[in-house]
Formats: sequence, C-alpha cells, structure tokens
Amino acid sequence: MIHRRIDVPWTLAAALLALLAVGCSKPSYIDVNYGLPEAVDALSGTRVALEVRDQRPDPAVFAGDAKEEFAYFTGIYSLTVGEGKHSHVVGTYELPGLLAEAFRQRLTNLGVEVVASPGEGIPLLEIILQRFQLEASGRKWFADVSYEAQLLDDGELRATQTVAGKAERVKLMGHSGAEKVLGEIFTDSVNKFDLQKLLNKAGMQ
Repeated sequence: MIHRRIDVPWTLAAALLALLAVGCSKPSYIDVNYGLPEAVDALSGTRVALEVRDQRPDPAVFAGDAKEEFAYFTGIYSLTVGEGKHSHVVGTYELPGLLAEAFRQRLTNLGVEVVASPGEGIPLLEIILQRFQLEASGRKWFADVSYEAQLLDDGELRATQTVAGKAERVKLMGHSGAEKVLGEIFTDSVNKFDLQKLLNKAGMQ
C-alpha cells in the first residue's frame, strides 16, 4: 500500500495550531457573564448601603482537576452584564468587588438607590460570601455558590436570607465551559436574592 503525504497549506496549519493553543491555554483571569432580569421599579424610593464580606471557610476557588486548568489564575474576574439581547463589559474585579458590582446592578435594576454608607432610614445590606468554588471532575464542570444576606439598621441585625446554588456543564476542550457554568450559577444566585422579602421580614417596608 502506498501512503500519500497530505500537504496542508501553512496558513491553515498555523490557524489550527492557534486554535489548539487557545483551547488548551491556561487563563490568567475568568470571564463572568451576569444576566440581569427585566428592569422593574418595584422598590423605587428605597435606599440601602451595600457591603460584601468574604467569609469562606475554604478560600480556594478551584477544586479537583480545575486546579490544573486554572494554574495561572491571578484572582481577577472580568464582569460582563447582559440585559436582554444587549451586554457590556463593566470592569475587572477581585471576588468581593465582583459580587458588589453585580448586586449594585441588581438593586439598581429594582429601582433601589445604592448609597455609600448607611444612615438614618438607610439600612446596610451585607452580603456574606460563604462559598464560591469551581470544580472539574471527569467530563463535567461543577460550580457551587452560597451566601447570606444580612440587613442591619443602625448596627442591629434585623433580618437574614440565605441563598445557595449549584450547576454543572459537560466539559469540552478549553475553559469556556467553566466560564459558562460559573456565569449561570452566579446569575441564578444573585437574582434569587429578594430584597422585598428581606425588608418585610425586618419590618422596614
């Protein structure tokens, strides 16, 4: 049997190598896509101060095979906010800043005015991050996010709300699947927060 050599144009070969490099490269940051729900003014006139505190017992973001996939991660997240068919990059943040900006966007979306500090008639909304982890195992990505929302008035704890969520996605070549599953659970977790319910529970609405 005669084996014929297949000549591939160098431009095509270069393109294939570039795609392979992109797919296999280890990223230094993570893109997080947050999807805002349709804007409503349900809480128009409400004012709150917002603070995010990282109190994770395990500060590691990656578990399982994800540790190797994100070996060069610098701790920086790029936040893209989407509303309907439109989306835009808001900025880059470390984890507490990422959550703070997403919650600010969510509250503003409800008609809430987010102010710099609490005061008379202005409660403090604290988001206590308890878990934020991305795991790769076998052929799947797993994301796990949980936090507690605390509403304080004049330093006194008035009400709490706990939100937790998990998601998974089939693992393909590259890290895009990881970013998608993280964006999905991030969106779901932030949008599950119910400020109206928290205010009612605190007797402040």
